[in-house]
Amino acid sequence: MKKYLYNLLIIFFLIIFFKFPEKTYKLFNTSIEKRLSDIYGYCYPQGYGFIKDIRNKYKLTNVKTLNFEDFAQSDYFINNPEYKVQEEYKILINYDLEEVNKFSLEGYEVLFVKEKCFLIKK
Repeated sequence: MKKYLYNLLIIFFLIIFFKFPEKTYKLFNTSIEKRLSDIYGYCYPQGYGFIKDIRNKYKLTNVKTLNFEDFAQSDYFINNPEYKVQEEYKILINYDLEEVNKFSLEGYEVLFVKEKCFLIKK
């Protein structure tokens, strides 16, 4: 009997600790676009919302992204292996104009800016 009670307490603790009911509710009642935007942000940390806007507004695919914070690159949000890489465009995520960066905007035309995200074209 103690063994079953102990197992029941562990299961109850895990359900509460990992917020299983809340996460299940969100999974079934929130769109995938909203969930991705909540996790990856509009511009910070990985620019999902900005890249989505670029994809919809400019119809771009396979554009190189550069993230200036310590996060993974966000190429996978916009890349499609069926299309050729569009090397004349770049998406800069978390790019701060006030800081000295390794990347210079010189020689590029800024097409779209929102927060600290930029779409540039050579």
